[in-house]
Amino acid sequence: MAGVRDLLPEPPEDGPLPTSVGRVVDDALSVLLPLLDELRGGPLSRSGRTAHEVKVDGTPVTPTDVLVDERITDLVARRFPSHDVVSEELDPVAEEAEWHWVVDPVDGTSNFAAGLPHWAVSVALCHEGRPVLGVVDAPDLDARWIAVAGRGATRDGAPVRTRAVERIDDPVGAHLPLLTTFGTLARVRRDGGVRLNPRVLGATAVDHTLVADGVAVAAIGLGPKVWDVAAAALLVAEAGGATLTFGRRTPLLPLVTGTDYAHHSTPAFSAASPALARDLVARLTPEEGWPARLVDDE
Repeated sequence: MAGVRDLLPEPPEDGPLPTSVGRVVDDALSVLLPLLDELRGGPLSRSGRTAHEVKVDGTPVTPTDVLVDERITDLVARRFPSHDVVSEELDPVAEEAEWHWVVDPVDGTSNFAAGLPHWAVSVALCHEGRPVLGVVDAPDLDARWIAVAGRGATRDGAPVRTRAVERIDDPVGAHLPLLTTFGTLARVRRDGGVRLNPRVLGATAVDHTLVADGVAVAAIGLGPKVWDVAAAALLVAEAGGATLTFGRRTPLLPLVTGTDYAHHSTPAFSAASPALARDLVARLTPEEGWPARLVDDE
């Protein structure tokens, strides 16, 4: 299919990051992880016990979303004053900087507000626009996934890998979860020979992260924002899979200075291997293409 791109098309060579980049990543982890621990025992413990409002774009928000965004943004401002933060609730515009933090303070807000455990904090650190660190922290699932470019992906310190599924119509793979949304299911091709076992769980970053963890064979969505996939795409790539994006618009990554990411989304498919991801896109894309509004969501 024309226009298909790997969200992380230039993975680093095996081995450590350049010393200067690796030092910043290590410093970022040393301050971010204690903050996430603190937030788990504070505002993030209010899952199921907080009301939500509806933003102008129709998506939900709780006081916890805003508070967590503020805490992470304040941390970056204090410890890394030259870094920029691109976040869902406070500042969705990418300013000119060598380093950007991409933050979804609560991915799966509806689940969080309702008390369903499928939600997470998603944080990516990007160097020159590309993720080099991804953290997806899911307190109610008691799981924390971390990926560092060139160092692999882990859950709670143990390495994770994608499922060894060769074909999307493999009888074994057909019984593994494919995580998606109802809107996506309503629009995909039905004659592509794909044996689906779909699940709708309601948190994009967690969905794609579960591909990295080998739980799901694939995760697909037609309208994720950059904070939904920046950390998860690195996790998927470091675990052996790929996240593909496609359409007429500029891909979500690398970040582009001046872009308001609150108004920019692109379809994204993650799968257990690059070949599997491409096969999935080709088989599920309607012959007439996706409706323009699914790609150009202005």
